[in-house]
Amino acid sequence: MTHSRGLRRQRGATLVIALIFLVLVTLFAVSGVNTGVNNLRTANNQQMIVEAEFAAQQQVESVLNSVGPFENAATTPASTAVDVDANGDGYNDFKVTTYRPKCLSIVPAPGYSYEFASSAPKDTVWEVISDAKDAVFGASISLRQGVKIRMPVSAVCVNP
Repeated sequence: MTHSRGLRRQRGATLVIALIFLVLVTLFAVSGVNTGVNNLRTANNQQMIVEAEFAAQQQVESVLNSVGPFENAATTPASTAVDVDANGDGYNDFKVTTYRPKCLSIVPAPGYSYEFASSAPKDTVWEVISDAKDAVFGASISLRQGVKIRMPVSAVCVNP
């Protein structure tokens, strides 16, 4: 009789140990899934930041491709908003606001003698700011870029 009682106790102990191992394996699996989801979210956030930076840089480059916003800074609109499809899927991903260029400094171009300094072109330094915002995921970035432009002698540094 005592021999069969020992076998029953061992069968119950084996079941308990098996259940403990099952719980531990389940906890490891859940932890692995949570880690995977967090890594996926992090990668998605990084991708959205890169796409926002691309969209903002694209608009800054469009401002830099023309001298008009710099020659007519006083009459250029304070900001312009554009919808940008950053990944080419046909949907506008970001609303990009580009602000009027801001003149930081103006000096006569070097290399001209004192007699001709009054007719020397001007070297100007400008700041161009562009903000990109995504309404779906909440990604946003503000990009500032400086540029040096040689302007005609009549150029003035105006910050409206």
